[in-house]
This record gives sequence, structure tokens and C-alpha cells, in this order.
Amino acid sequence: MFESISKDVSSSKKENEAINKHMKKIENDLTTGFITIKNEVTKLRKECNSLKKKNAQLTQRLENVNSLFDEIHYFVKFNKIRILNVPYKENENPLNLISVISNKIGFHFDYSKFDGCFRILNRVSNRHPVIILNFIKNSDMREFINLAKSKRDLLKSSMFQDISEDNQTSVLIFEEMGKHSYRLFKRGRDLKKLGKLKHIWYNNGRVLARKEDGSKVV
Repeated sequence: MFESISKDVSSSKKENEAINKHMKKIENDLTTGFITIKNEVTKLRKECNSLKKKNAQLTQRLENVNSLFDEIHYFVKFNKIRILNVPYKENENPLNLISVISNKIGFHFDYSKFDGCFRILNRVSNRHPVIILNFIKNSDMREFINLAKSKRDLLKSSMFQDISEDNQTSVLIFEEMGKHSYRLFKRGRDLKKLGKLKHIWYNNGRVLARKEDGSKVV
């Protein structure tokens, strides 16, 4: 009887040892697994931080590109206007003529608003040389053009010298185009002549068109 009990105890002891050994293995496996997971999480955090840093760098680059684009767009638009039919005198100061126009249309004249003003001399004696006026700010140019459009009936060549009504001409003011815009505008006018466009115009640095009245501006 005691011998049987002793065998059972011995057998149970071996089973417990086997169970403990198995549990120890599971514990070791879990520990190894947790360490592996911890290492992977640490690695992922580092990669995430690296991606955040790269994202911040790319965001900054994008902001720089957008800033550069704005600068390029500023220069592409030129901020220049073209003025026609202003009587010409030798040794004149073109800005004095701009002052006369400004007073007529209600634009606040200030030398600091302009980046240059000059005539484009031509060989045709019966035509007054075109005046090119360059603004520093696009907003000032837009204001000047809009005021000139709203008061175009007041802009006559007689503003500058005594000219009879029969001989006076309208002073015309347009936004100056760059070479690329001019080529595009000229192409648009050709399409208009062919009946493929209804309207073609230039506004704030862009060539715009309508295929038909009421159609989408392109």
C-alpha cells in the first residue's frame, strides 16, 4: 500500500516538474515575446519620429515653393499698365502726366507707389509714344485701372494741353502683358475672328475667354 502511494507521489512529482518546466518555458516565451514587441514598438516610434521630421521638412519645402511661386506670379503679372494717346513733349517727366490722370480719376498719387515710368518712343510722328507705368504693388495697379475704367469718359487728351473737342482723343489705359500672355491673347483673338470664341480679355495677369455668352470662363 505504502509502496503504491510512494509511486503515486513520485509520479505526481514528475508531472508537477514537467508542468513547472512547461510553465517556465511559456513564461520565457512570453518574456521573449514582450521584449520583441517592445523592441518593435521602439523601432516604430523611431521610424514615426523620423517620418514626422521628414514631413515637417517637406511641409517647409512646400511653403518655400509656394512662397517662390507667389514671387514668380508677382513678377509674371508685371504690375504694369500701358497708357495711349497722351500728348508728348520733349524733356517731359512722365510721372507728372500720371499725376494729372490720378487727379482726374480720384487715385491718390504717391511716388512711392511706382517702380518706373517711361515712354516707348516710336518712329511714327503722328502718334504719341506709349507710356508704360510700373507699380510696386498689384493692389495699387488694380485700383488705378478700376478707377480709370469707371471714369474713362473723363480721360481725354485735352487734360494735358489745349486741344479742341474735334481734335481731342480718348486716353486709353490697359494692363500690360508679358510676351507669353500676349501670344496667348493674340491666339485667342484669332480664334474669336474664326467664331470659335465669343469673348477674349486680359485681367490681373490672366488671359480669359468665353466660348459663348454665359458659358464658363476659361
